[in-house]
Amino acid sequence: MGTRRANSEGNVYQRADGRWEARLGYVDNLTGKHKRVSVYGASQKAARAELKKVRDRIAADAPVRDSKQSVATWLQRWRTTTLAVSDRAATTRSLYATLSRRHLEPEPFGAIALGRLRPTDVEALILELCAKKLSDSTIRSVYVVLRSALDTAVRDGHVARNAAALVQRPAAEQRETVYLEAADVTALLKASEDSRYQRRCA
Repeated sequence: MGTRRANSEGNVYQRADGRWEARLGYVDNLTGKHKRVSVYGASQKAARAELKKVRDRIAADAPVRDSKQSVATWLQRWRTTTLAVSDRAATTRSLYATLSRRHLEPEPFGAIALGRLRPTDVEALILELCAKKLSDSTIRSVYVVLRSALDTAVRDGHVARNAAALVQRPAAEQRETVYLEAADVTALLKASEDSRYQRRCA
């Protein structure tokens, strides 16, 4: 059997199957109830490393474990609760709900477990939307919807961090500025000498 530790630090021991298990008691800040969590590792060191992650999450007031529900399931709940009661304009709420249903909830993105969503998944989604030739405005709006929904997931204790917040917001389209060469400016002024715009250009 492994070394036992005080409950505030967790208990680490070896199971009959050879794996190591670490248990920790804690108080759920949302409910005020005493709970216990177990994590596992192939070695005592690995189990203690997992235990440290749990202690760090508790210290940061983050959920002990991220939610296993899919991104789509969470978005459906978010748009029918948080979005529905928000003070956004009715047209904005309708737009956000439509963007969620059309671009975020379908598979494969919507099938990702909420707790397993990573910034790279969000970046891959943005690239996919770009490949579909959607406008920059639409892509930015989809990003805003996702980030807002994930903010609520963090608030409600479903995940410890917002994966979308770690991704740079899609940029607006940059129009290329065209500069005239000196010779072109001279030719333009010469061509306008007899026009009613001559005095403005001279």
